[in-house]
Amino acid sequence: MASWASRAAFVYISRSLQERIEPKHTGWLSVEDAWNLIDFKLVYKKTPKYFRGDNELSGIHVMDASLKLLEEFGFDEIEERILDNSEYFIRRLKEIG
Repeated sequence: MASWASRAAFVYISRSLQERIEPKHTGWLSVEDAWNLIDFKLVYKKTPKYFRGDNELSGIHVMDASLKLLEEFGFDEIEERILDNSEYFIRRLKEIG
């Protein structure tokens, strides 16, 4: 059974994109034979676990702190700022063709 930490994600990566990109950092559980610690030929898993890092818990704590900070700013205020900026950029892009 997978731990709760392995169910957390920051981004969805489609299967076709997974086949085309290589993560900058991978963890020891990203390889097929993780327990073969003396084999340096890294054969990556053919599953999304290939993108797992070693320290998911620290990422979860960072995400939690970030969400608390966003909550302090106010989600409605953030949404309004994003929409205002989007409208501005669309308008400016139309102006410059």
